[in-house]
Amino acid sequence: MSNATPPFLAIISEIFSTSFLRWKDHVGPLTLLTVLFVLLCWIPLLNVALSVGYVRYLLRLCRGEQVEIGELFRGWDCFLPALLYALVLSVSYFILSWLPGIGILLATVVVLAALPGYVAVLENRMDGVTAFKWSLETIRQDPFNWGVILISSSFLFSLGALFFGLGVLITLPLATLIFICQYLRHQPDWY
Repeated sequence: MSNATPPFLAIISEIFSTSFLRWKDHVGPLTLLTVLFVLLCWIPLLNVALSVGYVRYLLRLCRGEQVEIGELFRGWDCFLPALLYALVLSVSYFILSWLPGIGILLATVVVLAALPGYVAVLENRMDGVTAFKWSLETIRQDPFNWGVILISSSFLFSLGALFFGLGVLITLPLATLIFICQYLRHQPDWY
């Protein structure tokens, strides 16, 4: 009888351990970055550019590159594509959530399935339609790992919100790092 770990669990384990190590090694700057993000993200339109900067910071951190806090404010070059992608997802969620019965569940699944595409838009300036198609295709190719990552990242973020919102300062960067590590396993071939 073998005690070998199934490949899909090994992938999940690697993603979680890599994310945790990156988070642990950079907990100070990540907390400062998240504090700035949370304090400023309520400002209309600035929140889009900040989300671009926040995700790009974490992408570079996941790759092992040197990053600086100022990266948070460098998301303006991708403002319009990010805004359009987020707007289409928000409108889709709103419309689908009105369906009786399974509307909210269906809307949530569509938004979660489109999240990798949002990162592709930010990182590669991919157009929204191509990013959405790529997102659905990449999730279709690896549904188990994407499902575990999306659900666990959402749960981890929600867990942080339970502690008077202060837990988000810890869980937001960690949950996003977990998601980005999975994204980097599937980033578009042409990158």
